Amino acid sequence: MELALLSSEVAETLGIGSSTLRKYALALEEGGYQFERGQNNARLFYNRDIVILKQFITAVNKNHMPVENAVKLAVELQKKQIVTPPAPYQGTPVATLERFYSTLENIDRNQEKLIQINMALYKQQELLNQRAKERDKLLLENIRLSQSNSQQVRKGFFRKLGDLFKT
Repeated sequence: MELALLSSEVAETLGIGSSTLRKYALALEEGGYQFERGQNNARLFYNRDIVILKQFITAVNKNHMPVENAVKLAVELQKKQIVTPPAPYQGTPVATLERFYSTLENIDRNQEKLIQINMALYKQQELLNQRAKERDKLLLENIRLSQSNSQQVRKGFFRKLGDLFKT
């Protein structure tokens, strides 16, 4: 049996506010989408609803689809039952626990790899920053030297010009 979630849990899962979820759910219902209701008439959300809501949010926010079109798409998905929730895991509690611990170990390994990659990137960024500072320092020195030489050339030119008029 599939577990139903409450709107506050779904809103958190989707990364939106509860009021935004209510607004989206109401728009979907007005377009013909049907959510199951609990004893107190609260909407119950199942995996298939969450998947469709994610697609709805992506269509509206990222793809800039008008809400009306996104509602039609969601209703069609529900009618065609294109989105089907994954089958629940069939196994013994021990096997489920072992799979859970295995997943945790994989997460820990991946987290360690990410930390190492971040440290290497940080070192590279520090090296690039240092090289940029050295480059900027050299550029400033060359600009000052160029300006100094330019002023000396101008002084020499005007002296020669003045010498021409003196004679």
